[in-house]
Amino acid sequence: TLNRTLKQLNQESGYVYVDMGNIYFQLKLDNMARRFYKKALILFGASADKIGESIVLENLGNLHSRTNPGSDSAYFYFNKALDLQQQADDPFYSAHSMRALALYYAH
Repeated sequence: TLNRTLKQLNQESGYVYVDMGNIYFQLKLDNMARRFYKKALILFGASADKIGESIVLENLGNLHSRTNPGSDSAYFYFNKALDLQQQADDPFYSAHSMRALALYYAH
């Protein structure tokens, strides 16, 4: 259904993939969530959308912290998201990633 909708709209949006990934993440269907986040990451990277890319990286960090608590990969994703958000000079998103990183360390 998602692919059909995207074809009818004649576009691909990374945010659609993020939303779908979030639904699968909430349902704890981690492999599906990872697949949609990776599709979104490709689209945001190709369009040089730093905020969109950082949102996906943070979501991947959340996914990795749930599936592999204490893993270096989760830390990598959170740090990369924070780096992109600081480059985009958006204090809201930077604060959001700092919070996610702090919660990761708290666990």
